Amino acid sequence: MEIICDCGRNVHTMENKPSYLYGLFTDPRDGHYYRTIKIGQQEWMRDNLVYRCKGAYSAPGRGENYGLYYVPKEIYDWKYVAPPGWHIATDAEWEELENYLDPTVMLSRKGWRGTDIGTRLLDPDGFACVLAGYRNPDGSFVNRGESTNVWSSSVSGTSVWLRDLNSSNATVNRHSNSLAYGLSVRCVRDVE
Repeated sequence: MEIICDCGRNVHTMENKPSYLYGLFTDPRDGHYYRTIKIGQQEWMRDNLVYRCKGAYSAPGRGENYGLYYVPKEIYDWKYVAPPGWHIATDAEWEELENYLDPTVMLSRKGWRGTDIGTRLLDPDGFACVLAGYRNPDGSFVNRGESTNVWSSSVSGTSVWLRDLNSSNATVNRHSNSLAYGLSVRCVRDVE
């Protein structure tokens, strides 16, 4: 492993892994710090969003370890959820990330895809997806520590595109789900 300092950020390279540029971002709305990572041409938050707003829920007894769970049907507009200079990742931005990390991902295809993209997205030294599970429409929280579901901001009819990862599968599942579920959210920095 090689760590190189670059203007207060670290570049991290490991065998058979792309180089990552790490940073920190403070949300001016609530003072919360987020770890960031630049992968390819995109800069992502490495932490699930924890901004409290209408439609955002925390899991009992877990605090913000997993981030908050956002219910799209209760949120007026995604653009008010993300901090200034950031936005909720679109389905196309998820595909760009997946294709950069695992070129075997068949873009625009629904279902489980790729060779090891799920493993790379769960890598704690990389994108660092947290196995946060999800919130059911009845308010119960399930699958924490086993899987995670992360919304995109891209609507498909009465559903929203998402990514599903779990600890027992090296691939990633691209599908859409009802606006009534509460899932994690990752943000991407706006392109200047």
